[in-house]
Amino acid sequence: MTRLVRLAVLAGLMAFALPAAAQLAPAEEAAMVHILRDPDRYLVARGPAFSPEERRQAEAAAAARAEAMAAAAAQGERATAVIPGSYTVIPNVTPGFQSNVSFIRFPNFNSDVTTTTTVRIIGDATGIDYGTASVESPPFSSPQLSVTDLYTSIGGVAFDPADTSMTLYLQNNQLLTGVQHVYYNSISDFFENMSVCSYVDGFSYVPMASGVVNVHTSTLQSRFPSVVKVHNRDAVNTVIRLRVHDGPTGNLRGIMQFNAAPNSTYAFSSQQIEAAIGFIPTGNDFHMNVVFDADPMAPPNTIISHTVTNVRVSGSVLNLTTICNIND
Repeated sequence: MTRLVRLAVLAGLMAFALPAAAQLAPAEEAAMVHILRDPDRYLVARGPAFSPEERRQAEAAAAARAEAMAAAAAQGERATAVIPGSYTVIPNVTPGFQSNVSFIRFPNFNSDVTTTTTVRIIGDATGIDYGTASVESPPFSSPQLSVTDLYTSIGGVAFDPADTSMTLYLQNNQLLTGVQHVYYNSISDFFENMSVCSYVDGFSYVPMASGVVNVHTSTLQSRFPSVVKVHNRDAVNTVIRLRVHDGPTGNLRGIMQFNAAPNSTYAFSSQQIEAAIGFIPTGNDFHMNVVFDADPMAPPNTIISHTVTNVRVSGSVLNLTTICNIND
């Protein structure tokens, strides 16, 4: 019988989105919002200036986009539309071949629903069905587990040595649930986002771009510093609000906001985010999720990304942004 995997954050590897602000008491809201008084400090790029006519057209286009997205959100696909037996497939998952280990992250962008993802494990070389694990993700969380953790949770002891890689088959009948696959090499300290997403007609992928997950806190600054970048695509100054949640539990850490100039990019280190919300990480506080304080089906007209610098591997920069839908 499948045993439920309780939330876990892997010590040794670093470890959305919506309660609207109205869900917070006024005093709590006021206490948690920290305004960045000088956002130009974090400005790293600015696009070309708009002419008055171009600005008018851009504002009209932004208004039309907002109206279209609101209409789409009202007609959003529901769990009943998911075809029974469909799977999201994660290939090339490894339990430790040549010191590489796969870690699977299960972000949940729902505001008030804990989601459960089933994970069926199949050996690539042998075809052995090792069983099906279950992973719970509380609201706004993104628990991270290795493929070995998943197997252990259902009573598995050891994989067949021939199976140096696995294929995972995921199912989750709740909207706004995603997955991210990360490789980590314990010798070189190298890791990378190995997520390979598939796409189908008639399904919205907007929510997977309305936040970033498993951003490293400053506890990992010396090895794997994270940077979150936000680009304002609109032709007008925009107040951007970001919610910061604990990665493993989804607990709200705080809210930050800043004024973004038109067509401009802002970069925030973990320390800057933590300072803005008054959060001091301790112990195993390795991961935080940074999401727009908006309906994930209709986020602001912005681009958000998450990169990590690997200090040990010649300062290489890794893209940890991509998140795939489940049941696509």
